Amino acid sequence: MEQDIREYHAENAPGAVNKTRLSYWWPLLEAAGIPTPKTQMVSYTENISPLFDGTTPKGWDDLLANLTTAARFISQTGPWFLRTDFGAAKHSWKNTCFITDLNKIGAHVAAIAEDHEMQFPFAPPCDNWVVREMLPTKPIFTAFWGDMPITREFRFFVRDDEVEHAQSYWLSDAIKGNHPSKKDWRKLLAKASEFIDGGESDILYDLARRVSRAVPGVWSVDLLDTERGWFVTDMAEGDFG
Repeated sequence: MEQDIREYHAENAPGAVNKTRLSYWWPLLEAAGIPTPKTQMVSYTENISPLFDGTTPKGWDDLLANLTTAARFISQTGPWFLRTDFGAAKHSWKNTCFITDLNKIGAHVAAIAEDHEMQFPFAPPCDNWVVREMLPTKPIFTAFWGDMPITREFRFFVRDDEVEHAQSYWLSDAIKGNHPSKKDWRKLLAKASEFIDGGESDILYDLARRVSRAVPGVWSVDLLDTERGWFVTDMAEGDFG
């Protein structure tokens, strides 16, 4: 625990660059022409923690107005995907990252901020919010307490232009006991975790290597299957041995 605290502080000390932030890696992907969701970032430098005491934080109305403007820039009708620089609390899906009504965006912000505080107590505050395009996916079933759609996704581990490992994003142990909506979810997940014949593996490996060239170092890279093809949705810096 003490080691984790020291690492958090070192990564987020004044002048330090936390590369796992979306605001670090996403602009590099966009500049390289790699397919990512449309994205708008909104800075918020005030302390959001008064929310947890039932108090309105400073600059709250401006934050919600700026997020609404960002969402409308991406799509007039939605839906939209909301997250911080670090995460989206996606397991609570319908109460956090998945937004269909911008009049309720404040409740989603509060829920994500609370999750952020619980998961990353030593990380920076929610100082950068991100509104993203909700990509048209092909859900297999839903799971978790927020009825999150489970889709075909793969996680690639890359290091300096080389793919070291690839696996399905969703492992059965992550779904087990988390309210899958279909009885045959294991069979459906197993089928979705296989590469489709016809060169899909080559396409994904090539995309992962393109990401690695655009963002050098050691990374996990999440690739999402959509009705418009494969998109890079998330990344995390790390050392995988």
